[in-house]
Amino acid sequence: MLSRPTLIEPWLKTTKVPADRREYRQSPADRKKLDGLYECILCACCSTSCPSYWWNPEDFTGPAALLHAYRWICDSRGEFTEARLQSISEDHKKLYRCSTIKNCTATCPKSLNPADAIHKMKTKHMLAQPMERYESH
Repeated sequence: MLSRPTLIEPWLKTTKVPADRREYRQSPADRKKLDGLYECILCACCSTSCPSYWWNPEDFTGPAALLHAYRWICDSRGEFTEARLQSISEDHKKLYRCSTIKNCTATCPKSLNPADAIHKMKTKHMLAQPMERYESH
């Protein structure tokens, strides 16, 4: 479980140098969007309560890692949002094994909502795909 967050590259990815050469700034509104995403302490309560993770630990990334992935996908300072989303969704098992049972949310001692972050990530992924991919032939 603890190696999973590194699969999502939990760091700011950008090609630009900050204007002051010290820090990447963001608006208070953009910073507020990260509330509830960065506070995870990797205690594994969410992953150990997740049936999808029990049944498929080698395939499903798990709620803790996906919460962290969504935190970096949402960061307005990053330039690789699409690449991050593609990486986490290229193997559908990594993201789509979540059945939205929400045990992860119910057991989080920090009252975070990994199930919501996973749902939002699925939605972003689906909206980024061409409709022809899902239409029947």
